[in-house]
Amino acid sequence: MDNRVVEFIRGLRAAGVRVSLAESVDAMHAVESLGISNKEVFRSSLRATLVKEHDDFAAFEELFPLYFGSGGPPLQNALEDLSPEEQEMMQMALSALSGRMQQLLDWLSSGEGPSKEELEEMARRAGVEWANSPQEGQWVTRRMLQQMGFAHLEEQMQQLYQKLQEMGMSQEAIEKLMGVVEANKEALAEQVAQQVGQQIAEQRANRPDDLHGSDLMNKPLQSLTEEDANQLRKEVQRLVTQMRSRAALRRKRGNKGKFDAKGTIRSNLRNGGVPIELKFKKRSSSPAWCSFATCLLPCGRWRNLCCG
Repeated sequence: MDNRVVEFIRGLRAAGVRVSLAESVDAMHAVESLGISNKEVFRSSLRATLVKEHDDFAAFEELFPLYFGSGGPPLQNALEDLSPEEQEMMQMALSALSGRMQQLLDWLSSGEGPSKEELEEMARRAGVEWANSPQEGQWVTRRMLQQMGFAHLEEQMQQLYQKLQEMGMSQEAIEKLMGVVEANKEALAEQVAQQVGQQIAEQRANRPDDLHGSDLMNKPLQSLTEEDANQLRKEVQRLVTQMRSRAALRRKRGNKGKFDAKGTIRSNLRNGGVPIELKFKKRSSSPAWCSFATCLLPCGRWRNLCCG
């Protein structure tokens, strides 16, 4: 289990989650103290010790079932409730199908399913080595299901149904058999999706120099290559130039002052109200409030020192 936790930490780092060596040690101690018998407690202990930022929770929730899941729901054996005669009918009906469909329906009826090695080989043929995200993983999963023959499964199940009827299998046994095959179909699709997701996560963890591509926001500084550092310098210089341009534009606009609607109307009364000449309020460097003198003028009024 310790090796699996280490692989999980590498997967988190590959997904952009910052996990220090001290936090990795804390996670190991938590697992040693709390154990793995209670999966929810095990999950909570890893989450508490490895995740610090709220934005990293999504990566944790995505990767945890890939590294510590059961590989998808197990397939059921649809043949165990059939009599020996009915099992023989089933084998004869399957032998009449094409090779690919025969293998798929044999997986779905026997409950054994493809081995891990077979799934890995199908994933390789589907292009899993080029996938780097969950969205691309969904594309690989669809390709794998097509390789297995899922696109023609409904049609083949109908033919199998009719073939078993013709061979004399009872309606109750056929319907029960088809129900288990349908449930195994969903379970196998989920197993394939988990297998693809786990392979993508492991590939990303094994490519530390290519984890984030051109995204330098989440890439640790110590892992930057010389090319990455040069690209980062260019981006910083571009942002500096952009900020200077915006500041100069604000100063240029500010020199004109704020538009004075009342002043413009008064100034253009001679033009019949047509705003030919625009007026602006000049910005003042003095505070917006005014100070009053502490002396009283002969007229009995307070004099505003800043307004005259």
